Amino acid sequence: MIVLGRRFLLYDCDEFTKNYYRDNFAESFTKVEVDKKDSNKVTKEIPPYNGFGSLEDTMQNCLSLIPQPPKKDFLKMLENDHKVLRYQARLVSNCHCCSLIVRAA
Repeated sequence: MIVLGRRFLLYDCDEFTKNYYRDNFAESFTKVEVDKKDSNKVTKEIPPYNGFGSLEDTMQNCLSLIPQPPKKDFLKMLENDHKVLRYQARLVSNCHCCSLIVRAA
């Protein structure tokens, strides 16, 4: 049988399909025994960490075709919620133009 330019082997079908092909195309079907292939499952290998993102991101991208971000640690977020990060910075430069910007601010 040729479907969309490709050859197919119809090895079994129901009675309605057999009657249809016999009436319209003058072909009769006999059941053909086909050996089923043993499906060997491929084991998923996680590649070594390459430095992009985190190790969790790399593992998550390998486990699914549609990557999803790693789950957030809500307990850690609640523990650090009240903490405030404070810092000071000062520009140290010998350039005259940069020192004018710092004085103007």
